[in-house]
Amino acid sequence: MLIDEEKEMSRIRGLTLAGLLVCGGVGATACSSGATNARGGAADNTPAALANGPPADILETPASGTLTETGGSALSPLLQRWAAGFHARWPMAVVQPAARQTSRALAGVAAGSTDIAASGLSLRAREMRAHPGLESVPLAVSAGVVVYNVPGVSGHLKLNGVVLSAMYEGSVATWNASAIARLNPGTPLPDLPVVTLHRANESASTWLFTKYLTESDPRGWGTRVGAHARVQWPMAPHAGAENSAAQMISACKATPGCVAYLGIPSLRKAVAANLDDAALGDAGNDYVLPTVSAIAAEAAGRAHKTAATGTASLVDSSAGHGYPLVGYEYGIVKLLQPSSGTARSVRALLEWLVSKHGGSERSLLSQAGLQPLSEHLERRALSQTLEIR
Repeated sequence: MLIDEEKEMSRIRGLTLAGLLVCGGVGATACSSGATNARGGAADNTPAALANGPPADILETPASGTLTETGGSALSPLLQRWAAGFHARWPMAVVQPAARQTSRALAGVAAGSTDIAASGLSLRAREMRAHPGLESVPLAVSAGVVVYNVPGVSGHLKLNGVVLSAMYEGSVATWNASAIARLNPGTPLPDLPVVTLHRANESASTWLFTKYLTESDPRGWGTRVGAHARVQWPMAPHAGAENSAAQMISACKATPGCVAYLGIPSLRKAVAANLDDAALGDAGNDYVLPTVSAIAAEAAGRAHKTAATGTASLVDSSAGHGYPLVGYEYGIVKLLQPSSGTARSVRALLEWLVSKHGGSERSLLSQAGLQPLSEHLERRALSQTLEIR
């Protein structure tokens, strides 16, 4: 993310929070719906109060009723487990999960028809201008993967951002091209055309993948294409476009020579389809697989650089042995809710989601390939959550 855009996002957020403090133009009920702790007292939501970790009584009891939560189709199984877990903890509260594309989910939160949208995309400055009062709260650490279908090649091929950008631009057109062979000495590579697959619609996986290409090849891909959730793809030979992670996997399985990118929640399905995942080159020229420790190392290297807006670029940092394609899953919410009860329930759900004793319990997140936030980021997320009124 550009520094100027981050400054603009911080400015918009500051104006929004100032408006919430003044409560200009809203009713007294909304103005008085501040955070309370589980014992019914006022919650201290200052950074100092959270400096040594979230106190046990910061987790709130939700109001009786139903919340709606949406997310991408790849996250649907996790959303179902989150809903069941939250209801088991608080039987008076029901969470209705639904799979929905990122743009539609964001529109639902802005319109008030959705309470929380889970997304691998944080809010951008233009979206914050269009929908002031929305917030991106980090929920978990995620990652992207590059998969391929190259018959006869075993193990994990090494690929980096420069070579991948050349593959997607069409200048590296076969799997035995010298650029790929140099990264994989001793590995027999076939004279097989490279078939690049990309998402036709807006997606978090596209943003993460193109961010990696931009960071790796700033004067090439970064200048000609850039990093966006939807890009104008180069006209590479044999290139194909799909509208979902499931379609990407299916098309890649059916296409020898395919290379594609996915969010890590889809990796198990890709492996089950006999696709292989690549070891990706990082800023230190190490080639790293998306293991738990490598993703954690990358996320830890950038945790303290996460902005007050909840956003951060975790891609291709200088973290030792860090996997270079890492991001967050966010909860997109409205800071100003229609009632104190809804505000309390939204806060309670977000607090439970980031808690390592709740929705971020490691064995639960690992089923989707996700990892809990660091303690620093958990405190930051709680600080954001307590601003919901």
